[in-house]
Amino acid sequence: MSTIVLLVPRISERILYTANWILGERLKTDYRVTDAADVIETGEKVIAYGRPYPGAVLVPASGLLDETGIHTLQPELGGWDTLPVIFYFGPSVGSVPFDLFSAIFYLLSRYEEYNDFVPDKYGRFQAGASILAEMQCLQRPIADEWVNRFRLLLNEVLGLNIVLPDFRFVPTYDIDIAWSYKHKGIKRNLLGGARSLIKFRPAELLERVSVLAGVRPDPYDCFGWLGRLHGQLGLRPLFFVLAAGEVTDHDKNISPGHMAMQGLIRFLDAHGRIAMHPSYYSTDAGTFGMERNMLAHLCGRPIVQSRQHYIRLQMPQSLQVLVRQGFSDDYSMGYGTHLGFRAGTGAPFFWYDLEKEAVQPIRVHPFCFMDTTALYEQGSDALKAFSDLDQMTAILKETGSCLTTVFHNFSLGTDPVWTGWRGLYEAFMWEHADYART
Repeated sequence: MSTIVLLVPRISERILYTANWILGERLKTDYRVTDAADVIETGEKVIAYGRPYPGAVLVPASGLLDETGIHTLQPELGGWDTLPVIFYFGPSVGSVPFDLFSAIFYLLSRYEEYNDFVPDKYGRFQAGASILAEMQCLQRPIADEWVNRFRLLLNEVLGLNIVLPDFRFVPTYDIDIAWSYKHKGIKRNLLGGARSLIKFRPAELLERVSVLAGVRPDPYDCFGWLGRLHGQLGLRPLFFVLAAGEVTDHDKNISPGHMAMQGLIRFLDAHGRIAMHPSYYSTDAGTFGMERNMLAHLCGRPIVQSRQHYIRLQMPQSLQVLVRQGFSDDYSMGYGTHLGFRAGTGAPFFWYDLEKEAVQPIRVHPFCFMDTTALYEQGSDALKAFSDLDQMTAILKETGSCLTTVFHNFSLGTDPVWTGWRGLYEAFMWEHADYART
């Protein structure tokens, strides 16, 4: 395939970062970036960014990628065929009617999250404040759609043959509360039983007694079934394990010092890969390190992947901590309250730190679907939730992107609140397992 030349007014770190994601990572093309038109040879395939060039695909430039620092922006909204876009210029300014490179950079860098915003009760950026919510396309991987449409344009205008990237599926699990009743000790079970009595929930009390007596399985315990499913499908998924040393209002897992919890971690590690789920209050290096070291000790390997508990991804602090701690991958790029695409894509990307104006050595893996979000925040039953998942999956397939899902062990157990979820999830896994093995 011919090397694509990206002709720019001035080479910057932002331009190099964005070009690498679009042309290198997503479209997997050979390319080079230059600000000197006189070095372009006759017949080379050219994308002209912000400056005309004969026979090139012209993309208008807003100036964002020439800037440094963070400013308050209100990107102009518009449309490109059927696609909503930002940094809109109009149909007469180039081969595309918007600054594709600035639009991608704005979403991947999470530029809007560096500006002032009203956080929710967990200190999180709220989905409703995002530009994608304003565009009413949270559940569309709009950046993937832009890149795919751009791929077709390059093939048409420049005579290239850039193929659609392979779709990938990455199933992941958060182990926040391994068991509902088992292994919680006498005190926690007595308090739980008392709450059931006070709130007039005799069925809940009976279930607790039955589980503790060994008559019924714990409703959150799906681990044997899940291990068998992954074994049949030939998968080794990621398990993000909460290993908090203390029980708090937000950290309710069994202590990693408990033999049952240690046994579970080793079981999950044998059937997949263990990753970190930092406890809600692990804001100091000592607590964070203790939790990570415990998981590493039980698995016999370094822990370099993480997802924030309660999806408390705060830009840029959360990722700066992970970079300092030597983590290679983070899986927190999503919303706890809304299904969809926080950064406009399902595909992974390296993080660009706007404060340092530099690419950082940590890869961000967006997720678009979490079971608890669908049930508790969106009010969806199993059929509606998996219908939404199917719709997002279809677009990700059409654009050659990546689907990352988040499920909890309790949604796949026997708790009646989650009736129907396990069967639909198993069917979804069988349908998409081939994409998870690539």
